[in-house]
Amino acid sequence: MTSIAKKLHLMIAQIGWRRAGLYLLRRVIQNVPGCRLYVYHLVAQPVHVLPQSLKTSSVYQIRQVSREEYDCTWFPRPAQIIQARYDQGCICLVAFKQEIAVGCLWLCPGPYREDEVRCCFVPMPARETAWDFDVYIAPPFRIGRLFALLWQATNTWLASRGVRWTLSRIDGLNVDSLRAHQRLGAQSTGSATFLLVGPLQIMFSSLAPYLHFSWSSFQIPRLAIQAPMTGEPDPR
Repeated sequence: MTSIAKKLHLMIAQIGWRRAGLYLLRRVIQNVPGCRLYVYHLVAQPVHVLPQSLKTSSVYQIRQVSREEYDCTWFPRPAQIIQARYDQGCICLVAFKQEIAVGCLWLCPGPYREDEVRCCFVPMPARETAWDFDVYIAPPFRIGRLFALLWQATNTWLASRGVRWTLSRIDGLNVDSLRAHQRLGAQSTGSATFLLVGPLQIMFSSLAPYLHFSWSSFQIPRLAIQAPMTGEPDPR
């Protein structure tokens, strides 16, 4: 069996035929100029309040950073993306070690307009859920407690505001990411696949509106992502 065949066999065993096929399709599409394929797995994670003894760290300080405090040299994110996030009411929690920013996590308390594809994700129900995204840990700190401490601080911040679930999208073809979220208690809430061909975006989703065509930023699908605790979502 060739190395490619072995890799494909392992991939099928880990993520199934459908996702393995999408992975291969994405590898082909990314070599076509102007074309991209994004496969999102939509998940909900319960907010846990941990004992006080587990929340503190003498090494890292984690706090909310305002638009005025945020320094765009901290992390590899374009300044215009950061400004757009603050414009729509997003919250950034940053971890510092000796005044050096070493990690961050973003939250949006309401509908979040994605900056990777043209889509608005609506966490439901309002006030009891938040959208979390773009968790980043600087490479030298990815082995250690920082990721866990950042999530602990996030849970504390959310719980103090009555939020019971965080909703998010993860790469549906990334086995390590899927497993990491499962360990955090994540539950599946749906899926969405976006095919970009030049200015055309085609969305296929397990959630309404299920199929959507977009030619510009004025045509954006809204996906209501429902936390597991309640009934049918109201995307309005």
